[in-house]
Amino acid sequence: MTVFHNVRVPIPKEHVTVRHTHNCPVEYVLEQIYNKRKKIVENRRTIIGYVCPDSPNMMFPNSQYRQIFPNEWSINSNEPAAPAYKKIGMYCALKAINNKEKIIDLVKEAFGDEISDSILDFAMYSILYKSATLSLFQKSMSEQMLFNKSPRSDSYYSNLFQKEINQSSIIKFKKSWALHCRAKGIDNVWLCIDGSNDDCTSKGVELAEKGHAKSHKNINIVSFSYAVTSSGLPVTFNVYRGGLVDAKAMKQITDFLQECNIGIRGVILDRGYCNSKAIKFLCENNIPYIIIVKGSPLGAEQIVNEYGEAIKGNASYFIDDTTLFGVQKPYQIFKDYKHADYLTLFFDCANASDRITTLMKKINREKSRLVRALATYKDKLLNYYSKALKLKDSKDIEKENLVKPELPKVSDNLKDFLSIKANDKSEDYKPGDDKSIQYEVVINTENFQNAINKKGLYCILSSEELAPSEIDKLYSSRSSSEIQYKIFKTELGYGTTRIHFTSSLYSKFAVGFISSIIRYQMQLHARSIDQSTTNMIREMNMLSEIKINDVYTFSHIENKRQLSFLEFFGCSETLIDKCVKEDNDRIAGRRPTPGYRKPGPKPKDKANDKNRGPAAMTSATTSSTEASAGAPNPLQESTPRTHETSNGDASISDSTAVHSSAEHSDTKPNLRAETKKRGVKPGTKRGDFNKDGTPRKKPGVQAGTKRSLYKNDGTLRQKPGPKPKIAAV
Repeated sequence: MTVFHNVRVPIPKEHVTVRHTHNCPVEYVLEQIYNKRKKIVENRRTIIGYVCPDSPNMMFPNSQYRQIFPNEWSINSNEPAAPAYKKIGMYCALKAINNKEKIIDLVKEAFGDEISDSILDFAMYSILYKSATLSLFQKSMSEQMLFNKSPRSDSYYSNLFQKEINQSSIIKFKKSWALHCRAKGIDNVWLCIDGSNDDCTSKGVELAEKGHAKSHKNINIVSFSYAVTSSGLPVTFNVYRGGLVDAKAMKQITDFLQECNIGIRGVILDRGYCNSKAIKFLCENNIPYIIIVKGSPLGAEQIVNEYGEAIKGNASYFIDDTTLFGVQKPYQIFKDYKHADYLTLFFDCANASDRITTLMKKINREKSRLVRALATYKDKLLNYYSKALKLKDSKDIEKENLVKPELPKVSDNLKDFLSIKANDKSEDYKPGDDKSIQYEVVINTENFQNAINKKGLYCILSSEELAPSEIDKLYSSRSSSEIQYKIFKTELGYGTTRIHFTSSLYSKFAVGFISSIIRYQMQLHARSIDQSTTNMIREMNMLSEIKINDVYTFSHIENKRQLSFLEFFGCSETLIDKCVKEDNDRIAGRRPTPGYRKPGPKPKDKANDKNRGPAAMTSATTSSTEASAGAPNPLQESTPRTHETSNGDASISDSTAVHSSAEHSDTKPNLRAETKKRGVKPGTKRGDFNKDGTPRKKPGVQAGTKRSLYKNDGTLRQKPGPKPKIAAV
């Protein structure tokens, strides 16, 4: 590792340890990893330099410091910190998605340029590395083309989530995205709304409280809900306290979408909402619903007993284009809520076969395990009694720590199907002597048969009378909600809440929602070419630019899948060249887009201004005066006028033609004199001093200013050569 002894930099104040050994190396903490076995947090460190002998606060950096702290390196070494190799695929992907969905524009409109750049960078990081850990961001994104000039530190993002991103900006983005979805045609739809929660041990989060944790731990949680369309497009989200019932939290989402003029046909919910309180809440708020039944409520048991065997293999209950049989009846399924809903019983042949096969395999594996355990148990039992006979005295047995082996037990999930039966009718059996007892594993055939009969049966509750085929189609779309939760928790790294303040919680979930929108758009293209989303992300991340002579260049070696991604969002391969140019402009200090200017005066009619001169202005003034005195119209005079033909040649036209056209026109010619131009009068000279008393600088480039090495288009500027000589005539 190269050490730069000609460069001196201050020692960082955070995450740094100075080892007072030979050369005094300075170690920096890259990441913290929790060791489950030791139950401690272990730090992964690297050496970033060595302390200067004459100054304890300064050090000689190495190449690792240049990579971790590019901004500080460029300031202290006067060298560009841009890496020689950059991956630009994800940056180009976001630009392409923005061409169709305007996601970048909506984020910038809600949060502003600087904050939005950091949000989009973090969204790319979550998609690429399936993580939301702040401490890994700077290192992971060091070779990525970003919306910021360089990757930000974890302390910057901590401050961003806590203080910079506020609730009003988040609500503004949620509203603008909902209105964008409405403009794209999302209206009067069935929404898949589901709730989940994350563990939260931080004491600074006010929303963290006890609830039904998904991790099954007695720990504080924070809850959140997602609303997605039947195709899987995220529409909106909500974050709320951990103990709040999901059904009540759902009302906030439906009210918000209705305020954004998005009509909701109904909601499709998971079995977690199948309780009397949730159903009563939905009915009181006039929200249509489709919910799968949890367990065996009263009505579900009735319809299963009545039609469970009747619909199996019965063609009269067959649902077209499926492997299902279904029947629907109105039932009251809750004792404490007198309300009749439409209950649909389904039998899935394929699902029943698979589940019965799985159950049989589990029973066979458990039975084999118990048989082997019983054989070992008999050997241990005989060994125990042989040792006990030798010792005879009970005190001696206690000294030797002899423990009688225990009989093997059936697993808890299979206790209804298997049991161990003792056979005490053997010839060697003596009362009180368990050495001669024979054991065998027995299958409970009655319970096994009942389980087989129920496999493949399930019930779905609906507030409206819909055909079983339509209910199956609508509820099948609910899998898109589960996929989005998997993406949010697993593919984007938001399965654990790693924040310390309530404001940070809202901000981080908002950034996660933006990440899920971007990833869903990539998922749409991956489906169209029969690829997984992970493979598509990996394909796009392979696009890279190389630095040659301080300028990044890109060689067009894209494959078909990468080009098809750009075409899917209405872009061409020139988009990559534009992104490379943006990066070169940013490094060279040029603005990639022109600054905003105030609108100037409206352009005048050029056709009338061409022939307008001092003489024309004089004649126009005279004509207006004479017209007011009752004199004849000067347009009747035969004054020749010139105008340009389509070929650009000047021709002379008689004024009589103009007069004749004016006579046949419905509108009168404008005879008013030309208005005076606004601004400074010609010939006015500026004073030597400004209004504030400071001397006025001369316009133009200041003396001593040097031109940049690059032109506005990113190419190298050529040095001016000698002027060409003019040959003598």
